[in-house]
Amino acid sequence: MKSPNRNRSLVNRDAECLTLGVYSHGAFYGTTNASVKHPQLTAYLNAFGKKHLPRQAQWTSLTISRNNQMPVHRDVNNSGHHPNYLVGLGSYQGGELWTHNPQLSEQSQNALAQVHPDGRRLLGEARATQHRVVQFDPKEWHATCPWTGQRIVITYFVSRGWKQLENEALTQVLEQGFQVPRIEEAHVIQKSGVWKHKFKNEGEKSDEKIKRYLSQAVVDFCDRNHIFLDVIPGEAHWQIGACEQAVQGLKEVMSKTCQEDPETSPEELLSVAVRTFNQRDMVRGFSPLQHAFGRSVDVTGRLVNASNGTPDELQIESAEGEFARNLARQAQAEKAHCDWQARQRLLRAQNSRGRWKLEFHPGQLVYFWRSQESGRGKHAPGTKKGRFLGPARVLATETRRSDSGELRPGSSVWLVRGRQLIKCAPEQLRLASQREELIEALAEDTKVPWTYTKVAQEIGGNQFEDATRELPDYDEWLRAQDPEQEEQPTRRRITRKRPIIEEGVDEEMEGAPAPRPGAIPRTREALSTDTTEIGHCWWHDVAAHSWGDKGEWWQSTDAAVEVQVELPESSRGFKKAMVNMSGFFVGALKKRAVEVCERRLSEQEKQEFRQAKLSEVKNFIAAEAFEALPEQLKPDRNTAINMRWVLTWKQLDTGGRKAKARAVLLGYQDPAYEHRATTSPVMSRQTRQCFLQMCANKKWRVYKGDVSGAFLQGRPYAGGLLCIPCDEICEAMGLAKGSVTRLKKACYGLVDAPLEWYKTVSEFLQTLGLERAWSDPCLWLWRPQGVLRGLVSGHVDDFLFGGSEEDSLWQEILNKIKQKFKWGDWEHGEFTQCGVQVRQMDQGFELSQTQYVEDHLQEIPLSGTRRRDKEAATTEKEKTQLRATLGALSWHAQQVAPHVAAETSLLLSEVSRSCVNTIIKTNLLVSHTRAKKHHVMKIHAFDPQEELCIYAWVDAGSQNRPDGGSTQGCFIGMSTMGLQRGEVLPVSPLSWSSSKIDRACRSPGAAETQAAVNGEDSLFYLRYQWSEIAYGQVQVHNPAGAVRRTKGCLISDSRNVFDKVNTEVLTIKGAEKRANIELLAIKAAQQETALEVRWVHSEAQLSNSLTKVNEKAKFKKSKWLKHCHWKWKFVCSYNIRGGAQYRGFELADDLNLSTNGRATWLGVQDIFTVLELAFGITFTVEVALRLFAEGSSFFKEAWNWLDGMVIIVWLLEKLVTNLPVNSQILRLARLFRLLRLLRLVRRIQEFDALFLMTTAIRSSVTVLGWTMALLFICQLLFALVVQQILFGFYFDPNAANQEAQLRVYEYFGTFTRSLLSLFELTLANWPPVCRLLVEEVSEWWLLMCLLHKLTMGFAVIGVINAVLMQETFKVAYLDDTVMVREKMRTMRAHVAKMSELFHEADTSGDGKLDFEEFKQILKKHEVKVWLSAMELDVSNVKELFTLVQGVSRLRGSGRAQDVRKILEMSEQMKHDLHELHVATGIRRYHTAHTGSGDFADSLAENKQVVTVNC
Repeated sequence: MKSPNRNRSLVNRDAECLTLGVYSHGAFYGTTNASVKHPQLTAYLNAFGKKHLPRQAQWTSLTISRNNQMPVHRDVNNSGHHPNYLVGLGSYQGGELWTHNPQLSEQSQNALAQVHPDGRRLLGEARATQHRVVQFDPKEWHATCPWTGQRIVITYFVSRGWKQLENEALTQVLEQGFQVPRIEEAHVIQKSGVWKHKFKNEGEKSDEKIKRYLSQAVVDFCDRNHIFLDVIPGEAHWQIGACEQAVQGLKEVMSKTCQEDPETSPEELLSVAVRTFNQRDMVRGFSPLQHAFGRSVDVTGRLVNASNGTPDELQIESAEGEFARNLARQAQAEKAHCDWQARQRLLRAQNSRGRWKLEFHPGQLVYFWRSQESGRGKHAPGTKKGRFLGPARVLATETRRSDSGELRPGSSVWLVRGRQLIKCAPEQLRLASQREELIEALAEDTKVPWTYTKVAQEIGGNQFEDATRELPDYDEWLRAQDPEQEEQPTRRRITRKRPIIEEGVDEEMEGAPAPRPGAIPRTREALSTDTTEIGHCWWHDVAAHSWGDKGEWWQSTDAAVEVQVELPESSRGFKKAMVNMSGFFVGALKKRAVEVCERRLSEQEKQEFRQAKLSEVKNFIAAEAFEALPEQLKPDRNTAINMRWVLTWKQLDTGGRKAKARAVLLGYQDPAYEHRATTSPVMSRQTRQCFLQMCANKKWRVYKGDVSGAFLQGRPYAGGLLCIPCDEICEAMGLAKGSVTRLKKACYGLVDAPLEWYKTVSEFLQTLGLERAWSDPCLWLWRPQGVLRGLVSGHVDDFLFGGSEEDSLWQEILNKIKQKFKWGDWEHGEFTQCGVQVRQMDQGFELSQTQYVEDHLQEIPLSGTRRRDKEAATTEKEKTQLRATLGALSWHAQQVAPHVAAETSLLLSEVSRSCVNTIIKTNLLVSHTRAKKHHVMKIHAFDPQEELCIYAWVDAGSQNRPDGGSTQGCFIGMSTMGLQRGEVLPVSPLSWSSSKIDRACRSPGAAETQAAVNGEDSLFYLRYQWSEIAYGQVQVHNPAGAVRRTKGCLISDSRNVFDKVNTEVLTIKGAEKRANIELLAIKAAQQETALEVRWVHSEAQLSNSLTKVNEKAKFKKSKWLKHCHWKWKFVCSYNIRGGAQYRGFELADDLNLSTNGRATWLGVQDIFTVLELAFGITFTVEVALRLFAEGSSFFKEAWNWLDGMVIIVWLLEKLVTNLPVNSQILRLARLFRLLRLLRLVRRIQEFDALFLMTTAIRSSVTVLGWTMALLFICQLLFALVVQQILFGFYFDPNAANQEAQLRVYEYFGTFTRSLLSLFELTLANWPPVCRLLVEEVSEWWLLMCLLHKLTMGFAVIGVINAVLMQETFKVAYLDDTVMVREKMRTMRAHVAKMSELFHEADTSGDGKLDFEEFKQILKKHEVKVWLSAMELDVSNVKELFTLVQGVSRLRGSGRAQDVRKILEMSEQMKHDLHELHVATGIRRYHTAHTGSGDFADSLAENKQVVTVNC
């Protein structure tokens, strides 16, 4: 159940209702979907009604509702001839049915008042409904009384439109148990069911039955009721018009009467309208009733006389009842009739026009006006100017009798001109002047005797020419007679006497008509030398020798050559040619260049075209396209249309060409040209894409077939046209040249030939079991048992076939198609279809237009002088060239190149007000397109197990067109559902467009809204077509049901659009109310078709380059061009966060770069989300604790302010979306707090290397700044010079090698590009830049590149590096801390080495080193080498042992001098001790050698004692 109509004021908003059976809504009738969806429920409720309702009860519909309180109303859609039945169910109290009773008053006992919708008080009575059946009139005012509890009500009623049901729907209603009323026998004409027993074949359709018996039934009915039946023939157009006007008047009167009283039934409305017309229309002063009955109706509307003499007023039963309503309806109908009659009179007065009185009599000599000259062929349709031809004789005039009985001239005059019988209107004729009659009488030609017998013999056959369709107005009639404005008929000069008339010849009519003169040019200026002059001209009197011989100028090779081009004969075309004669002349020559002139061909080429003609003739003969006529039935040649050869060269895919000849009828000569149907469907681009996509998914082989002579293989042509075939065809048929034949097949040149061919193909494919698609009439589906097994699509005579090669039944269908038609090409794998090269692969299809770009995309020539004046306006010739070039680009963009669609569309909008800069931009676009001519579009094959979805990227460019308009872009592609989950997947293009938005958009939001709405509309149609192809069984009256079967997603980068459509209820407010109303369409699509709407940022918007021409769009464009296939992904901003590493992988995916780390980072989005939350909470707790611990001193440090700001932004980010500040950036600012750790480096010796590097970097800042300034200024000057040189001499728009210019432009096209290239040449890989200039520009650039590299790259950079290093180390080593640290490090290293030596020499392990141990260690060669490296002499071991005691004192390069000084001091001390011994007599002493304090301290530290014996 669903909620009832919200237009009514409901007390309980939770009310629900469900309607089963027949429905009536306006002019639409049928059965509800709910009755089909719930058949068992419908049958059960009908059975319930049969049991509890009265036996005579009838109903066609029923409604079950719950808690539905209805206000005072009438049931408009219920039949007033049948009552309603209501049954109340459920447990509730109250809820009575209130019905209006006009007999009640305020004093009545059971009177209950209700409020009418217009505010009036109505009195009625309440009737209990619970567990009982209540019967009431649906046309009475009724309402529901309040109640408590759960109230369920079932209402049975008869719908007003049940008589309009078709037999199938009526049968369905009867089978479901509805008690449908029976139709009375009086309405036998309206009921087709009464005729059922008269049909022999019950399988016939109902409309065919009615057509067979309707006419006779109407005649019988009129005979029984003495009604005169006047049958109007189809040729009597004026009578049909009068009848249609009468019917239109009846409809208008009925409509206005129904507006005042909508409860009136259609039968009553028709009765009132007919009665009004019969009483109010006036025919010769009397109404139709007075003509038929001799009197008018009385007050009661009766035509019978009162027999008892009772006054008319007393014959009325109830003056306030039905009589009052009838009078009100009659008054309203009479008012509507008066309005309609007045409007008709006004229209007749406005459309009436005066006619001049022209009377002609048989035998008169006249001239007739024609817009077509005999012998020259017909002009283009729509020509209004003509000229008088003739003379001709009046043979007879059609007359008509007036109402008074007088004979008046009719509308047709029959003329005889030579052997031609012509039917003209009087407005086309003018009488010949006396001079013209005299010249005609004295003509030398043989007279045609004016007897009807002779005229019939001369004319022959039964053919005539009807010229009455060409009527000139009065101004044109006068203009055609002015010799200064129009060429007059040729006058003849009589050179001898009048011939003698033979005796015995009947001369009832004087003056025989002359034979038809030759073709006469329209104006005097158009006369050529080939025109035969019948009369005498002045140049006839000039002697031949007086003209002279050809002069020397004509003998010169430089003489001019005359080229004759026929001017357009229509007024509009002639004026256009006069405005731009040069452009018209060039266009005419181009048209001639398409066809081949056979006279200018070589003998070999002529032979090729003869073979091509022979092949075409065989096609005509095999198709039996022409039927020869017997001699006695051959009509005049002027009634037949002509035929001509069209010879062209056809370019082959292999690069060659072949001759192609086609015989074409001159279809514009068809007499029924204006009335033939010309609309023939062709396959659309979207259908082609869907066709290839389905074949790729199912791995089907696609065949392309080209029907040879397609139109000749169509069904028999029913036009009955007469034509004159080409001479070659006549010869093949055994007929004389120029013979008139009857056309049997629709040939090329006829306006309805394509439609006839389409009908032939469609009928044949349907006989094979294929069904035509509703979404595209040029697509046929083979779906046996509901399974799609084959596809056929056609574009005129090019067809695509898709199906499985293993399917034998499908192969049989293909064989039947091959046998039915004659095929020229039958290809697969790689073929060309309508200019698009298609290549099938295992992964899908590739589409390209390489040959088209090469042949049809050419730049517009532009001189250097013209190029420099960019703001100069373009000429008309340049505008024509712009339209041609941009038209070719537009076709390429529509087929396979959406990346150039936006720029092409924007340039097309500039053509009308274009300048030279527009041509420059167009040439640049052509150059880029030609450089990427090998670009291909891929149709990817998807896994059948994957669920597919159609995605539509929509975007808009606000007010980016020259006229202030906005641009909309829509790209629709197919991929799997994984794209919505953020996966990188291939996308198959199905449809794309870049166009101007229809209405003006005053804001970007309005433009985005319009683009989204239009994009959703295109997406809806594409989903419908794909559902029909993939699933079938679509219902055209319920397209949303079919669309729902295919997933759809609308993608926009407008946050405004996304937020509005994702709200629960869209509110219309703000300045853009119209845009909000349009968004309701997308909101409805979300509910009805399960449309998914997503938002992406601008960089992920695939249709961005369909609306804008900027750097971002160019970036996307380059991605489209660099890769043969498209991979894309989109993610919502609220679904993903990531670190720098993962974003790097995403960028690599966007650029289609190969990365190995992406696979290991799957699912990292969730990890980053959790980590972000964890770090945010940690930082918040940290700041809160420090604030609590430090108190007010917390705010005295700047770092704390930064921490607080980071926490606040993070919290706001979690609570509010779309913050302009990125909290991640502020969080990175906290890393600068690590700089405070550098102060600890000074105190920690392990960071000596780090301290040295930071000190050196800090000391080199000044030198580095001057270095950058010097280098940048030098490079700046070089970049300016190089860029100007290349731009002035190399970037020439007329250069042949545009691809080389494009490559050089990438390096030196702009100043910034040139500056970057100079830095690359100086500091980076310089050979590629150098080789590009040498190879593409000139070899002289080799000297410039080498000179720059040797000066800037080698000398200057080397000097800068040397100065930078010198100054850096100089400043670094002058630092005190660095010097102290270096000294201490050297001392520690020396002590460590000597300790290692002593430890190695102490073999006893007592911690002391004696002489023997030292002596033993010195025997090792490695120790000697090591001590020698320390500049210690190892030749004297004893001295070295003594020297070891002070070895720790030795520092730097003064070690040798210190050793010598120590040895001298030791010798002197020994000598002094010896003398002291001799003097004192001391024999032995023990002394501890104490040197300097440092040495003693050093020995004490190492616990080494030296004993000396004296």
